[in-house]
Amino acid sequence: MLENILLQKTCLRCFPKQYDIVNRFLDYYHNCLKEHLTEICDPKRRSEGDTLTTAEVYTIVTFVRDYQ
Repeated sequence: MLENILLQKTCLRCFPKQYDIVNRFLDYYHNCLKEHLTEICDPKRRSEGDTLTTAEVYTIVTFVRDYQ
């Protein structure tokens, strides 16, 4: 965690304030995560016969709950 804070302070000096770079990266990260979870969970995007197990569903739901 401390490493992330130090990295953030270093990166912030590299970009003008109006870029709002931290929020841009967070938005990008959240959108990528959402797309990945949608891809995993959407039955239309899964191969035929490729279903999630109860344990996988539980893991995903727990992750999303904790992530929020």
